[in-house]
Amino acid sequence: MKKIYTIIILLLKSFTLFSQIPTDSLVLWLRADTGVITKGNTVEQWLDICGRNHHASKSSSLNAPLLIKNELNNLPVIRFNGLNQTLETNPFQTFTNKRGTIIVVAKYFSPSKSNSSGANTFISTYFGNQITWQTCAVNNLFIYYDGVGSTGAPISEITENDWEVLTLLRFNDSSCQFFRKGEPRVNFTINNNQPTINKLKIGSNGKLEVLNGDIAEIIIYNKALSNNEIKVVNDYLLNKYQIKKPIIVLTSNKWYYVTIGLTTILIILLIIKYITNKKYKRKIEKLKTENELNIERQRISREMHDDIGAGLTQISLISESIKNKINANEEAIAIANTSRQLVKSMNEIIWSISNEYNTLQDLLIYLREQINSLLEFSNINYTIIFPENNIHFKLTSHQKRNIILIVRESMNNVLKYSQATELKIQIKVEENTLNITIKDNGIGFDPAAIKKGNGIKNIKFRIKEINGSCKIDSIVGDGTQFIYYIPLTNSTT
Repeated sequence: MKKIYTIIILLLKSFTLFSQIPTDSLVLWLRADTGVITKGNTVEQWLDICGRNHHASKSSSLNAPLLIKNELNNLPVIRFNGLNQTLETNPFQTFTNKRGTIIVVAKYFSPSKSNSSGANTFISTYFGNQITWQTCAVNNLFIYYDGVGSTGAPISEITENDWEVLTLLRFNDSSCQFFRKGEPRVNFTINNNQPTINKLKIGSNGKLEVLNGDIAEIIIYNKALSNNEIKVVNDYLLNKYQIKKPIIVLTSNKWYYVTIGLTTILIILLIIKYITNKKYKRKIEKLKTENELNIERQRISREMHDDIGAGLTQISLISESIKNKINANEEAIAIANTSRQLVKSMNEIIWSISNEYNTLQDLLIYLREQINSLLEFSNINYTIIFPENNIHFKLTSHQKRNIILIVRESMNNVLKYSQATELKIQIKVEENTLNITIKDNGIGFDPAAIKKGNGIKNIKFRIKEINGSCKIDSIVGDGTQFIYYIPLTNSTT
């Protein structure tokens, strides 16, 4: 009855609402100040008020977010916790005919707690069917993923803890334009593809990168809005929520100045890398104890991230600008691709050597990402069950490495040999012991007759390296279950 009443109220409001923004090709309009059905303050459903019935509700894999009243100019917002909350709509196609406009009123508080990179997803069709896309933010950068490869590209700066009106305009087959608070910021190139029919994921990419922040309004068109139409929509949102426009600093777009700037940055980075490498080598040679080595390793990781990571990200941003605004040559495009790969590689190196990520909680975040990446495009329906409490045990680098390799080897066995269609990965902590269970419904095997292949020998060696034990239950034709028991010590709580 409550839902029917809400829909009637929406219909009565529609005449007023549709006079505020263009309605031609409008395919989704979600507003936190109308059409939100809650139970307590938990969002049960977020109704699409444009009449296309692309309503959003809680997904099957994560929890629902909360409705926070009087948060933005005395209007409510939808809040996501950065860990395990999301919404998803009915399936529909975005960027029809490779054109479209997406406008989101949102902000993020700090790095997401659901992934090691800290990425905060605003909306996406990621983990959908075939061609997908994703928008997110991390480290004061707006990121867009066009469905090709495994990582997105940094597009423009945005500010943490600041309300933003973000507009993404796809105006031809392979080009987009990004607006921030109604101001055009950058044109950039995307892959020439047509997104398929997918669920729109709100506040996550479906499984990970959950938004640690708020969303007030989402508007999507299946056409490229004109400059005047974009101004109308942005003025409506900026005035409604009393969001101030940013101060725009004008810069030169001439190739000469961009080349000078890019070359200077590259030279400075090379000098910094040379000097710091020599300095690190001298200091590391002087370290005598394991404790001193761990302290120095952590400091080196932090300094590499601050000194080199920011510079590489800047190279990627400048190169994207060169590639799209100035008709740059192939070398500039290569710089952009190489820089993006270097950022990714550097982050992986930092994670592996840094003592900053030395708890079971950090390991679980990393494992969730790796499992999703490994199984994302498989035909296996999988479930991940990880604990949320009692996960603050300290782990040594030796433990982290062996646990990661044990899980990876087990997953590879499932993919290569099991012929499974269902897979369950469960981790729990019982009496200072980490229990890892990996169970599939595949063809199974006879443990007594198994040969030395299939990674079993490696798994047993690695579990022994960290004083653990394993149990393998398998019946031919009835699936396989691996259970690992690993002792834990040194809880941080």
